[in-house]
Amino acid sequence: MSEQAFAFATNSEVLLGLPVSDALEASDQAECRSYAAVFFDHAEVSEAAGDNDAAGGWRLLAHLCQVTLNPSDPNDPFGPVSQDASGRFFTPADMDEESAQAVCQLGDHATDAELCARLLDVTWDRLRDASAARDAVRRYLEAAQGMFD
Repeated sequence: MSEQAFAFATNSEVLLGLPVSDALEASDQAECRSYAAVFFDHAEVSEAAGDNDAAGGWRLLAHLCQVTLNPSDPNDPFGPVSQDASGRFFTPADMDEESAQAVCQLGDHATDAELCARLLDVTWDRLRDASAARDAVRRYLEAAQGMFD
C-alpha cells in the first residue's frame, strides 16, 4: 500500500448505514460487475446531496465489485480493472485497515451471496482473515447454487 491516504477511506458506521440491499434491486443482473454500476450511481447521488462519506462508501463498494480476479496468482489474486502507462486503478491491497474491517463487517451482514462472497474474499486478501476466507467460500458456493436454480 502506498504512503498516501487511502482515497476511499471509510468506516463500519458509514458502510453499514448504506442501503445496499435496496440498491441491489436496481441491478439488471445479480453479479458484481452489474452491482458496480449501481454503486457508482449511488455515489454520484450522494455526492450531489453533499454526503461525501456515503459517496466514498458507495465508490469503495463499486471498485471492489470491479476488481479482476487472477486465480493463478495466489500472492496477488485481485488485480486492477485496467492499467496503463499512467498507473492503475484500485485493488483491495490499497485499502487501509479500518476500511477493510468495515468491508468485512458489511460482508458479514450482506444478504446477497455474490456481493457477500466478494466482500469477504477481498477482506481475506487484505487482512488475511481466515474466518472471512471460509465464509467467502461458503457464500461463493451459495451464489453458484443460485445460478443453477
